[in-house]
Amino acid sequence: MSIDKLNEKAKEFSLSEEIIEKSENDRLLFVEHFPLENLRELSIDQYVQGTDDNSFCYWLEFKKIGFGIGGGNASKFGIYKTKDNGKVTYAIGYGKNKTFLEENDASDYFTTLLDKIIIALNYTKNDEIGKIGSLDIPLWNMVLQKILSIYYPDKFLTIGSA
Repeated sequence: MSIDKLNEKAKEFSLSEEIIEKSENDRLLFVEHFPLENLRELSIDQYVQGTDDNSFCYWLEFKKIGFGIGGGNASKFGIYKTKDNGKVTYAIGYGKNKTFLEENDASDYFTTLLDKIIIALNYTKNDEIGKIGSLDIPLWNMVLQKILSIYYPDKFLTIGSA
């Protein structure tokens, strides 16, 4: 679709102020709960899905902030908690490609993942979005886009299901 056609369609669409305000308040609540300047201190258990309903990934998927990213599997977040023979452990990948990680390996993997997310956020801040693709971040694109659009809503079109 051309940008001109998109602009024409946009003129036909409207949201109530109430919906816009709620959406922005939800986004700001996320940013307040997970401040950008404190992301580097995020622990693996504060990040991963499978810990509790207060984790970074839980908020991304279930708290109705911006557009929906539900469905799929937990590997979309790069690393997650799951059970292996009744023992709770960290994992990456899914299905036949699922790999269970020992605590030290999980910590190293998470540190690298978080560093790449922070670099992507810095690229976004500095209008260098084109550089993000070279980071090879092990997140699904929709997850990364949601993170970037939450912290920098003026840099992305938030298009998706609500």
